[in-house]
Amino acid sequence: MVIIMGDFDAKLGNKGYLQPVAGPYTIYESSNENGNILIQFAIRNRRIVKSTMFPHKHIHLGTWRISGSNEVNQIERVLATSRHSSSVIDVRSCKGPNYDSNHYLVKNKVRERIANVQKTPRRKTRRWDVQKLQKDITQRNKYQKALDLKLKQKNGRRRECTKEVGTF
Repeated sequence: MVIIMGDFDAKLGNKGYLQPVAGPYTIYESSNENGNILIQFAIRNRRIVKSTMFPHKHIHLGTWRISGSNEVNQIERVLATSRHSSSVIDVRSCKGPNYDSNHYLVKNKVRERIANVQKTPRRKTRRWDVQKLQKDITQRNKYQKALDLKLKQKNGRRRECTKEVGTF
């Protein structure tokens, strides 16, 4: 599983054409240039933008606060491979941690399910007792006659088939 997380400065709108790779839960109505580049990257590389897939309160959608105001932007993104996108359970921003940055901590919950592949039981291979054939001459002759008879029957069937079909 590959998860790409980072500050892409990508604003994604909630337009219908973005639905295959991005969800409807975003702050913006339209995308910026970085958002369009991110969508193209996601489509080309079979990624899903998981940070817009989960319904949260508006305060948990913003990932960056503009200095000197209370306005927030949603610019950090989490992308997962489309095959493993169902393993990402939740993505949200957390305002609790106190550190010297105007970016909020983005929390990503992942649950990986490992498939339990059941092995098919193998059939036991029948082992030939070769030493018995080497030691006991009567057994060897009996086995050789049975084998010759089967080969003659198969050859006889082949000859019948060629007579019916003919040669080219």
